[in-house]
Amino acid sequence: VKYTSVPPGEYSQKLTTLVSSGKAPDVFYVGGPEFYRFVEAGILLNLQPYLEKTDLFDPNNVWKQALDRYRYNGQTVGEGDLYGLPKDVGPWAFVYNKDLFEQAGITQLPKTLDELEQVAEQLQQAGITPFVNGYGVWWVLGNHLSNIAFAHQDDPDAFIKGLDEGTEQFMGNPVFEQWFDLIDLTVKYGNRNPLQTDYNTQLTDFATGKAAMTQQGNWMQEEIMKANPDMRMGFIPMPINNDAAKMDKLPVSIPYGWVINKDSPVKQEAKDFLNWMVMSETGQRYMVEKFKFIPAFDHVEGNLEDLGQLANEIIRY
Repeated sequence: VKYTSVPPGEYSQKLTTLVSSGKAPDVFYVGGPEFYRFVEAGILLNLQPYLEKTDLFDPNNVWKQALDRYRYNGQTVGEGDLYGLPKDVGPWAFVYNKDLFEQAGITQLPKTLDELEQVAEQLQQAGITPFVNGYGVWWVLGNHLSNIAFAHQDDPDAFIKGLDEGTEQFMGNPVFEQWFDLIDLTVKYGNRNPLQTDYNTQLTDFATGKAAMTQQGNWMQEEIMKANPDMRMGFIPMPINNDAAKMDKLPVSIPYGWVINKDSPVKQEAKDFLNWMVMSETGQRYMVEKFKFIPAFDHVEGNLEDLGQLANEIIRY
């Protein structure tokens, strides 16, 4: 097996270059609109026949929302044939430094917008910067944070369809107006120049204790522990109003899925590789213990405690 490793933020560009030059990998992963474009362009292998032969995996062993993420019939997500396997479940929210919270005398975690502001004020009074905001990275604001405003719509799918058709808009939408209150709060109690703060600066400032909270996910866990092995951290919600019952939630997504190049000369070996990843003891152990993936497959063996603080907190949540 020959693999290519790509730096964060460069994956999509690298993949697009390879695909357009006719050099797409045999196995790769895609997410978001990329997945639909690749299916519609006829680049991905349809995995449905393998499922029907039951020699890939049992679909009953996969979190339904995750598997549906890679079903597509050309019009509707969640319906049609299967073109990918969910790589993992990815949570994100506000990551907080437990030691800095204790240092500021914070004993109760915030679940509402007002409570979050009270916590920020308490941290500031203790001489601690509440937030480090990496808003210089497009996906922090434009993907993860904006998702909160979509997710809290009464019917997110209907709202998005309304945006496409021109019957809905962001301006004047009550949920988006509340969402801006959250953004304002993070900026008010955050680092200087958040729109010039990149991912590495955000991670470093949080890992070294320069700020008590930051918006990220469990993917930053390994890098933080390398920089600060003694860091104690956890997740708190990203509230946009004071309805505790609705705000006390953490978002999760299916970030990427494994797919197979339809024109690969080794399609059977590629299928065998995916089968090995999700069905073999070694593959499952690597997913959990080495890659630190929160598995989308409920049959995966491995010590879930090895996933680390953030992953285990989302599992408990």
